[in-house]
Amino acid sequence: MTGIFERFLSLWVVLCIIAGILLGEIAPGVAQYLDGLAIYVKGAPVLLFSFKGEVIVANPLTILWISIPLFIQTNLIFWLGYGLARLLKLRYVDAAPAAMIGASNHFEVPLPRPPCSLACRPEQPWPR
Repeated sequence: MTGIFERFLSLWVVLCIIAGILLGEIAPGVAQYLDGLAIYVKGAPVLLFSFKGEVIVANPLTILWISIPLFIQTNLIFWLGYGLARLLKLRYVDAAPAAMIGASNHFEVPLPRPPCSLACRPEQPWPR
């Protein structure tokens, strides 16, 4: 049995995005503060896999079987996303990050900026 949160998850996400955009319009100072709270998760795979080191060392062939398809998948999705973005005439500064986020599996990209920060400063690019 699913609860009300799980049943209406898409609605909650949309409501949070709308609330973030409204917050950015009403209180840009709060939006800028929240923008500074972005968390980078570059070390997440290392942290996650460090607890299973003995399993990884004991099963190197299994790890290889998992790694090769993931490598192929990540590259395929990146180049497909980048190519489509360029076909849509997006600039490099927009096409490359879009392709990276699409192919990232969310390990090496920062958590998304709050929508409120985009509402109050839409002309500024994302930090690099």
